[in-house]
Amino acid sequence: MENGLTHGLAVHKLGAREYGMPQFKAGVQHHNMADELTRHYHKIDDIHRYWVKREAVITSARDGQHKSNSLHYQGKAIDLRISDMPPGRERDVVRELQRALGSDFDIVLESDHIHLEYDP
Repeated sequence: MENGLTHGLAVHKLGAREYGMPQFKAGVQHHNMADELTRHYHKIDDIHRYWVKREAVITSARDGQHKSNSLHYQGKAIDLRISDMPPGRERDVVRELQRALGSDFDIVLESDHIHLEYDP
């Protein structure tokens, strides 16, 4: 653990390029997350690194306070930190995440995070 963060999955190598993985805020319960979501963690982190110049941080997964029917509890939703983003950059990240992940994902800019869910 470093600065209240825990590393998620190991770095993946595809060809000569390394793909980073998002970090998880300490205490985030990210066990048994849906494969349809976790297989895109590298894209999420790549987009965040491009626009924000640092790794993405998942602040909520299967934990936290959500509506009773929230996809968080099914392992199909995560929240991403935005407090480290320059003002206005959040919209760029949301736009690029939606483009990269496609119509099976809903990406919503909330007041204090980006909500990302797999909902085909």
